Amino acid sequence: MILLMALACRPDDEPTYEGDVLLVVETGRSQITLLDRDEFVARGTQCLYELFPEDCRPVPKSSVAECLPFGVDHELIDGQDRLRMTWSRRDEDVDAGLPGRLTQFTPGHLPEHLWSLEQLDYGELPAYREGACGEASDGWVQGCGLNMTHVTEPTPDGSAWVMADTLNSRVVWLDQEQDGRVLAVLDESNPDWDGFLYANNVQPFEQDGGSWLLVTFKSGSGTAARNTGRVTLWEVSDPSAPVLQWAYPAEGHVAAVHHARRVEVAGDSYLLYAHSLGASESFEGFHGAVGLARFDLDGPTYLGDGILPEGPEGFGFVREVELSPEGDSLYVVDSGCENPDIEDCTLTGRIVEVEFPDWQDEGLSGAFSVDHSQQRLRTLSVLEDGWGQDLSFPFEVDVILEEDQGEAFSSTFGACPKDL
Repeated sequence: MILLMALACRPDDEPTYEGDVLLVVETGRSQITLLDRDEFVARGTQCLYELFPEDCRPVPKSSVAECLPFGVDHELIDGQDRLRMTWSRRDEDVDAGLPGRLTQFTPGHLPEHLWSLEQLDYGELPAYREGACGEASDGWVQGCGLNMTHVTEPTPDGSAWVMADTLNSRVVWLDQEQDGRVLAVLDESNPDWDGFLYANNVQPFEQDGGSWLLVTFKSGSGTAARNTGRVTLWEVSDPSAPVLQWAYPAEGHVAAVHHARRVEVAGDSYLLYAHSLGASESFEGFHGAVGLARFDLDGPTYLGDGILPEGPEGFGFVREVELSPEGDSLYVVDSGCENPDIEDCTLTGRIVEVEFPDWQDEGLSGAFSVDHSQQRLRTLSVLEDGWGQDLSFPFEVDVILEEDQGEAFSSTFGACPKDL
């Protein structure tokens, strides 16, 4: 069976779906896909060209999309579904990166665009990158614009957004009440900065009376800098002066790590991360793993790297690992290849559901190496692997429970229209 077969035609009597959905970001197709959590069927798709037809035109028979969605978060407001999406676009007039945006909208065909943010206001930080927001011939300047921004999360008190501004290699705090007003920046100017590059995920949280920020960096220093990643924890009671609590692993690196999260399962805290190339034979390999450690404010304790029963080559580039609402399983987002520019990679994107593992500490650090001497590759128990056979570079997945769905998602959502 081919995924999205249900969307190939639109019969007059469309089926009515009930139950939970998986909200999947398909970066390669420039769309969001709604999959039924229990059945092998898609409820619908939301395409970026429906929101921005001028900027996000479909490219027929191409694996390189003009617009690239990365992070999407769902809210239910007064019975209506709302999506907040962090995305970027390709612009032939921009050489320095991929201009990013933060957009909120009501999903549907056609969706209702509520607001977008793409320029930053450093009025509160006059000394930051002085002159970076001057005039430019292409209308976009890297310092004052967002660059391939991946993920945006609200602070626990709801007063600010925290953004992983990926190609700018920084984290930005934005005032939610004022368009683009920057409250604080975490970047190479921080005295605790240790060559971190390409932040791809942020998670602000409160614990033990303190304010903390977990930041995942895909890259850093080292002989294979492009994929020598670290997971970092910062004390951010004063966002203008973050203090590094720890970097994981304490020595060495993890390979192209993505989307590290602090999660709670049965009263225990864990560090869950996509070890994107963790089962590979080098930092430039093709195969990833599910990374797991016990979480502690004093530092994580490594537990293992999960692989499929097929062995280390079972997963491709693991992009995200999402804990189920019940806390007993994990949804592994496997992009197949890292991006469409890798010509010798033929792996395909998919989602695999596995049991949450019960692993014990064996005294290893979790640092990646060619011989995996500080890792323990452990086989995961697969529950479902049927959703992702036709996904194009999936980036993340969220579970939207039936009771949390609004009018749009609780009915037949349907496919993106071919003609607007």
